[in-house]
Amino acid sequence: MPLGDDGPGRGRRVASKLGGAVGIPSANWVQLLTPSDAESSDATETPTAERPGSPRTERETVSHEGTDRSPAPGGTATASLPVTRRTVVGGAVATLLGAMPAVLANDSAADSYTAVTDGPWSDPATWESGTVPTDGADVFVQDGVTVTVTQQTRTRVKLLEVDGTLRHATDTDTGLRAETIYTRQGSRYEVGTAADPVQPEATATVEFIDEGPIDETEWPDRKNKGLIAHGAVEIAGAEKTPWTTLAQPPAAGDDTLELTGEPTNWTTGDTLIVPGTDPYESAALDHTDERRTIASVDGTTLTLESSLDHDHAPPRSDLDSYVLNLSRNVVFASETTDEHRRGHIMIMSTGSDVRYVRLDELGRTNKDEYLTNPVRGEDALPEQDDPNPSARYPFHYHKTGIGVEPHYAEGLVVDGSPGWGVVNHHAHAHVTDSVTYDVLGAGFVAEGGNERGSFKRNFALRSEGSGEAMDVRAAGAHGGDPPIDDFGHAGHGFWLQSPLVEVVDNVAAGHRLQAFVWWLRPLLDGHLAEGTSIVDSRVTFHSNLPWEYCNTDRPLFDAIEQDRFANGRNNGEMRDTEKIPSTFAEVGAIRGNEAFASAGGADFSRHNFKWKHERFSDFSAIEEITVHSIGPFIDEDGDVHEPDLPKNRAAGHQGRGGNVGVSFRYASNVSLRRSEILGSGRDQSVGVPFHDYLWTMTVEDSTVENWDWGVDTGEHRLTWIRNNTFCNNTYDVNWSFDNVGPAILEGNDLDTARHKFQRLDQKASEVFEFDRYRGMRIGTRSAHVEASDPSYVPFPDEDSLSNVNNLDDVFPNSEATVGMTNAELVDEYGVAISGRLLPDDAVGESSVEGSLLDPAEPRDPPTSVYLDSTDVHSLGAFEVVSESDVAGGECLRCTGSSTPKADPASISFECAAGTYTVHGRIRPDTWNGDSVYYRIDGGTWREAEKIKSPVGFEWHDASPNGGDPYEWDLSEGTHTLEFACGNDGVLVDEVCLTSDGNVLGAYGLSQKVDGSVEPEPTTQEPYTDHDPAQVEAEDFDTDVDIQQTEDSSGEYNVGWTSEGEW
Repeated sequence: MPLGDDGPGRGRRVASKLGGAVGIPSANWVQLLTPSDAESSDATETPTAERPGSPRTERETVSHEGTDRSPAPGGTATASLPVTRRTVVGGAVATLLGAMPAVLANDSAADSYTAVTDGPWSDPATWESGTVPTDGADVFVQDGVTVTVTQQTRTRVKLLEVDGTLRHATDTDTGLRAETIYTRQGSRYEVGTAADPVQPEATATVEFIDEGPIDETEWPDRKNKGLIAHGAVEIAGAEKTPWTTLAQPPAAGDDTLELTGEPTNWTTGDTLIVPGTDPYESAALDHTDERRTIASVDGTTLTLESSLDHDHAPPRSDLDSYVLNLSRNVVFASETTDEHRRGHIMIMSTGSDVRYVRLDELGRTNKDEYLTNPVRGEDALPEQDDPNPSARYPFHYHKTGIGVEPHYAEGLVVDGSPGWGVVNHHAHAHVTDSVTYDVLGAGFVAEGGNERGSFKRNFALRSEGSGEAMDVRAAGAHGGDPPIDDFGHAGHGFWLQSPLVEVVDNVAAGHRLQAFVWWLRPLLDGHLAEGTSIVDSRVTFHSNLPWEYCNTDRPLFDAIEQDRFANGRNNGEMRDTEKIPSTFAEVGAIRGNEAFASAGGADFSRHNFKWKHERFSDFSAIEEITVHSIGPFIDEDGDVHEPDLPKNRAAGHQGRGGNVGVSFRYASNVSLRRSEILGSGRDQSVGVPFHDYLWTMTVEDSTVENWDWGVDTGEHRLTWIRNNTFCNNTYDVNWSFDNVGPAILEGNDLDTARHKFQRLDQKASEVFEFDRYRGMRIGTRSAHVEASDPSYVPFPDEDSLSNVNNLDDVFPNSEATVGMTNAELVDEYGVAISGRLLPDDAVGESSVEGSLLDPAEPRDPPTSVYLDSTDVHSLGAFEVVSESDVAGGECLRCTGSSTPKADPASISFECAAGTYTVHGRIRPDTWNGDSVYYRIDGGTWREAEKIKSPVGFEWHDASPNGGDPYEWDLSEGTHTLEFACGNDGVLVDEVCLTSDGNVLGAYGLSQKVDGSVEPEPTTQEPYTDHDPAQVEAEDFDTDVDIQQTEDSSGEYNVGWTSEGEW
């Protein structure tokens, strides 16, 4: 496990190897690693006359010694093949396993050897023939027979089929050489166990030899050349610390490394990787990872056989530097260097346990090329020279089910792969303390969308990627070319399409694009509802995730039950199958990860697309991520792609550029919390970039510094930025004028926030119509763009009219507006830039560019009043309830009334003279729409109609069925607001009455503009009540020593305090 005093370290490998076959420690294995003559052969093996030309069908029964067997439950009997052993595959299992090979051991023309009794591989008595297998043989281990490998055999086995048990001795060097190891259901393959691992002084090596190109008459699905395990698998090498932090950053010329803790089982001859700390800077993809060999180990001090050539210091002294150990005493390796014929491991049973194994140059699915068996879009594929099927990865859990016994993997090393490294595909798996290095596409992958399990304390180092943008192969509208749903090819450490897989305390470094990617629209490589297809790359409403793995208390399930989710799309199917689309499921823990030396830290997309709400406690969150040393994204042509910034939007750069910290795209209800997003001071870099399909995001308690731009707010709904530290080169926070949601800033340490009118590709309604749900608010002070000054001329000439679209929607004759000031536009048309003229008392602040703010001191009397619903002096048909998503933790709940106006809640307020509108932060209870009634000073009741839907709190105007808000003309002084509701369950948090251009935001802000200030900090001890029985204040239900004053203020005095209570 990673070492370090502060918990798990964080820390990965290079594009070209600097040494030989790492991790095969015995010199006796030189011959094993010598490629055979067959490696360079272009000939395709011709099947003999005895070999059937088509695969066995699924659910097949084969006779054993002349005795027919019944099919397994759900199976269908077919004609028996002339073989001398039994193969039974049940219907459900066959569905998972796919097509079986057409030729297995005794079916082929090769020499066949069958183990008939327990014994060592090397003992002739173990074999039916009385001789041990020879080169080119097909080998079969019968059901009920255990064969033990007790030495390093050099025999080149073509097919090793296991119905019984195959195991390796754990106290001596062992080895196998086979092109394909195929284990059947009910079998067991064992190379050490958790209780009896291969001992540190011993080795176990399995080499997947290459006997020529794949013969598709034998293996039509091309699954051979590797370990294909339908039976139990347990593999355990000697425990070894996989990677760890360094006590100090290594420098060029160093020949020793000082670790932060003593490693387990690091020894002379082990191969190390010291990760480079710089991102790619050119199409050459040069980097400074360094592969070195341990000369000696003395406690926490490693001496290297050769000194380092480069510095490996992170940009800040409190950031970690790392070293990875790639050596293991259990090794699975490919003989060939031909990427189309390498070995792979596909686990198709449940509950496997694999620990401390090195996977050397395995996998042949090439993510630099298109898949040739995509789940959709095959007709759009260009011609390719060689087959490139999916699912041939170094280590792959393949469709073993998500509601079954989980797999466990610990201490793996994947060293070199043209595709992915460790893959969870429709399975339940926990992968910990593992390393991937020099994997082209992505190191750790959850492939399909409904996977369960976790990736914890893993290190993914170095991926060159395809040079394409990550979305470029997506199927459906807004997808790519070709639209084949082929993902994880652009160069990433982690690629996650399932929200259920926890991602905790991992490190990803040295990646061509984003280090971590959550691309949460499911692959949907299985059943689709009849008559449906993938129509949008951003979202799907096809159900793939069982309800049992979701929180069914969420409003989403109520929406499905009421046919209200996604306008009723596929709601019936979701109810019938009791599944939901995983893109709308809650996301598991994403916490404590680190990304560096990549083009981006993390990208989070295709989650809750348009299913927006303000239930902040239910937001999916990336927490405690550290991002640093980020650089450009360089495509396959060597072109550099810039990140999302306002001036790049028209160029189609959204979500496709580098120089990005953490990006959210096509997503709703997401948070970035307690994180360090550290830039490299580069031009055109952004910590948290804009995206035009981002709804309701929070950035909280984080540091965003040393970027060109810090946070560029999302286009839709709320961006809530609170309690962060900023220090960036150009802007800390930017709100663009074409955004249709507010940016609310609270409690931040920042230098510059920009809220500025820009002539982008905007609609006239966005520019000229007032909307208090757009704009920026800093604390309680709303921002007003300078361009709304009465004397400002929006269109100084006819050319400037082209900067705004759809002008005829606002002006009867747009050409007539040329040369008119805002004041003149208001007189003539009732509009101005931002919809209202700049307030007379607005003031400039050095930290705000492009706008003036409301006065620092609240207006007296106020022109906007925020009322906490729990401050009412009459509850009426309401009760006070606890609620996590409101300010103060409490709000009012309507208890139901058939005559609501006869039993209203009431509250008093003071305001300046003016024309006011009323707005309530409300969570309705029904999908059809609730009503809330308002009146002021006993006047006419006005109904706010059709308040919906009950997915969370939202600001709702007091208006008739979504029309223009009602207006109240109020005099200066004290007034009484009454509000009423008859619908049981409606929640009311706050009510705002406003006559100015203030911006409404979310809960949690200091909404009441009452001039109160925070108290100065004190060094005194807090008050302690020794005698809680001394209580006099009525209306308090806790024991506190206070009493009401005798004057007219209605306030309280502290009393009965004794020594030691302060």
